[in-house]
Amino acid sequence: MKFTYQLEYNAFGPWHDGYIQYKRLKRLIKQQRHNLAATEEGATITPDDAWQEFEKALCAEMDRISTYFYNIYARLTTSVKQHLAPMEAHKHVESKHRKECIELFAELNELKNFVQLNSEGARKIVKKFDKFNGTSHCGDFMATCQPLVAMQHEAQTNIPAMISDVETR
Repeated sequence: MKFTYQLEYNAFGPWHDGYIQYKRLKRLIKQQRHNLAATEEGATITPDDAWQEFEKALCAEMDRISTYFYNIYARLTTSVKQHLAPMEAHKHVESKHRKECIELFAELNELKNFVQLNSEGARKIVKKFDKFNGTSHCGDFMATCQPLVAMQHEAQTNIPAMISDVETR
C-alpha cells in the first residue's frame, strides 16, 4: 500500500491536521527533480542546495507536528492526572470513571500511533528524497531531527507509562 493511502487510512480523524503533509513534501521533491534536470541545461542548483531546501521544509513540518503533538500530550497528561487522583482515594472505579478511563486509554494509544505514523512518514519522505537524488540523508536526519526524536522518546517512555496507569485503574 502506498504510504499516502496508509496515512489517510490510519490517521485519527480529529487530529487529521496534525499529520505530516506527505503529498506536499512529495511534490517538493518532484519540483526539485525538475529543477535539477534543468540544472544540466545551465542552471545552478545542486543536490546539496536541493537537500537544504527540502530539509528546511521538512524541519518546519516536524516543528508543526511537534507543536500539535505537545498540545494534545499536555491535555491528555492533565486529564490522566485529574481522573486518576479521585480513584486513588476510593480504590474502586465508578462507571463514570471507567468510561473516562476507556476514552483516555484509546486516546493515548491514538497519540502513540500519531507519533509512529508521522515518524514513518518522515523516514519515507527522506528516503524518497535520497532515492531521487542519489544521496543518503535518511539515517542522519532521523537521528538528529530534534522534534522527531523528542516525540519518539515520549511515545516510547511516558505515553506507555500513562497507558499502564490508566489500564490498572
